[in-house]
Amino acid sequence: MDGFSKYKKTLLAFGIALTTLSFILVLNKTLEDVPYDQVSLWIDNEKVLVLELVNTPESRQLGLSGRELLELGSGMLFFFDMSDKHGIWMKDMNFAIDIVWIDENYKIVDIKKNARPESFPEVFVPKTSSKYVLEVNTGFLEKNDIEIGERIFF
Repeated sequence: MDGFSKYKKTLLAFGIALTTLSFILVLNKTLEDVPYDQVSLWIDNEKVLVLELVNTPESRQLGLSGRELLELGSGMLFFFDMSDKHGIWMKDMNFAIDIVWIDENYKIVDIKKNARPESFPEVFVPKTSSKYVLEVNTGFLEKNDIEIGERIFF
């Protein structure tokens, strides 16, 4: 066997090993391991939104404040360490949103439709504790017929 054939076989073996390792790493990921810009919201087995995850006190306080708009097909998911009645305000907001509170079992426990910037300093608080809060463009809930009591998947 000449040197070029040995080189091709070595390169092929390395490629197979790298591919196998990549599959193992992908299969072992959890939600916390996934980059935040890759989390998606699914309704009826169809991906409908790409969600920006926020999970630090600073990023939760800022939320969507100061942005000119929320791109179609996107939303923001607030990820809390524990369930509570997490309040949402419209400080420095430039557009209206729908707000969805979701418990640790991914069940929608409360909704606020069409929260408007001029409502600040009012704080919208759910009737029931939640672990997640989803912010989407106004009209998204109505368009997708999303209601309290439904389960949501991301």
